[in-house]
Amino acid sequence: MKDSISYPLKTLTGETKLIVNVRGDEWEEYTPDQLRLWLDFDVSRSIVEVRRGSFVLKPYILVWTPKITGSLSGRVTPSDAYPVVTVWNTSDTLYALPTKRGEFKIRGLKEGSYSLFVNAGNGYKDTTLTGIEIKRNKETKVPEIKLHK
Repeated sequence: MKDSISYPLKTLTGETKLIVNVRGDEWEEYTPDQLRLWLDFDVSRSIVEVRRGSFVLKPYILVWTPKITGSLSGRVTPSDAYPVVTVWNTSDTLYALPTKRGEFKIRGLKEGSYSLFVNAGNGYKDTTLTGIEIKRNKETKVPEIKLHK
């Protein structure tokens, strides 16, 4: 859907399956007989407008592991603000929908400096935090964000 108009979405090749090639450093041993990998499906880079009103799905998927990326967590209150959390820097943008208790966690962040934007609803004011440093294999916690009308 774009500008309230629905458009059909097809794949470039007509394929219905997706193959993900994974390098040796893109998975982790979860248990002695199980491996784990994390996939980030980037919707904004995956839907491509090929001509006006015609779109194709060209999946853009990043593979990552917790040991080579960082995470960001926190809490946004009150829950009736229906907040959406956006974390971004010059090369990436990620989103989170907090739980009913306002808790959120965003994983797979590359090391660097990020900003956090809380898009609030229901008459509450939006909030922005800047200069949040993310380190590899670490969880960064931001102080509780209390939204006000």
